[in-house]
Amino acid sequence: PVPDDTAPRGIGGVLATVVEITQRVIGERRLKILGDLGSHVTEAKTAEEACQRAAAVLSAHAKDIPFVLLYLRDDATGVMRLVGSAGFEQNDGPPTEISVEPAQGELAARLAEVMHSGAIRLHDGLSDVLPHVPPASIPGAADQFAVVPIKSNVADRYAGALVAGLSAFIRPDA
Repeated sequence: PVPDDTAPRGIGGVLATVVEITQRVIGERRLKILGDLGSHVTEAKTAEEACQRAAAVLSAHAKDIPFVLLYLRDDATGVMRLVGSAGFEQNDGPPTEISVEPAQGELAARLAEVMHSGAIRLHDGLSDVLPHVPPASIPGAADQFAVVPIKSNVADRYAGALVAGLSAFIRPDA
């Protein structure tokens, strides 16, 4: 309390000092996610198993990543197959196979773009891309998502792509 002899009861106000730790907390959560991914995914024997393990790890971090889809590309057919997901209801899941050559639909176009460019892309309009958007775990969830290429063991090729929902409360950065 801040004393003030002229104020009723002798208290003129309150002094509250705080230390902003939001960025530290977010950084610690991100390190935890990366540590969990590193310890669980490296044990996988196949790419499909690695994607399933990654989705399982990311499902435990819905505050930061509300949903995730992991697609791998079948080189013979050009079709992207969903091999891991988190954050969706079982009956309202995303498409399990997507043709990207030629791209059929909004999600296919986003996946094709990342597979060709190799660059991470941020997009708005989630409900336009996925007809069954996962229910928001937090009111006011963003309508933004990222599409990230998954590198292949073959030079200049991408094995697939990760589609991740972005939290409305954390601004995307590098």
